[in-house]
Amino acid sequence: QSALSLEHALRAIEQPLLPLPLADLCDPRARVTIACGDAPVAAVRAVAQAVAQAGVPRDHITVLLAALPNALPGLRLPGAQVQRHDPADVSQLARLGRVGAVALELNPLALEADVLVAIGTHHPNAPAWRPQGSLAALFPGLSSAAAVAELRAPAALAECFHARSDSLLHRLQRESARRAGLA
Repeated sequence: QSALSLEHALRAIEQPLLPLPLADLCDPRARVTIACGDAPVAAVRAVAQAVAQAGVPRDHITVLLAALPNALPGLRLPGAQVQRHDPADVSQLARLGRVGAVALELNPLALEADVLVAIGTHHPNAPAWRPQGSLAALFPGLSSAAAVAELRAPAALAECFHARSDSLLHRLQRESARRAGLA
C-alpha cells in the first residue's frame, strides 16, 4: 500500500510530466477512461476528481480496473462507472493485430475513450519480467487471457529476463499504448 495522499496526487496532476495538464485535455463532452493497474487509491481518486473539475460529468468517467492481482479491489467512486476487466471475456476484447507471435487484444473502453489515463506503480527492484507501471495497466492488465499465457511461456520469460528494454513484454506494452493513443 502506498503512502500517497490525495493532496500529493492532486499536486502531481497539476504539474504533469506531459506537455498539458489533465484538465486541458478534458472537454465537458469527453468520455474519459482511467485504466488502473496496481495504482494507489489516492491517485485514482485524484485523477477522477481532476477530470470532474475540468467539467466532465461523472457519468462520463469510467474507471477500468486491470486484471492484475492488486488492482484496487472494492474501489468505489460516486457517480463514476467502475468496471473490472475480464481477460477471458472475448466480448470485452478488440483485436488489434499481432506483436510477434502474440495476438494483441485490448478492452475497447480503453480504445474508444476520448481521453485515456493509465495509472500504475513502478517498483524499482522488481524483476525484469514483472509487468509494472502505467503501461502494465494496458498490457497485460486490459489484454486477453491468451496473450498473458503466451507472455508466461518459457521462451517469452527468458527473453524478458535477458533483454530488458526490448523484450516481448515491453514491445507489447509499447504497441498497446500506441494503439490506445498514449504514444
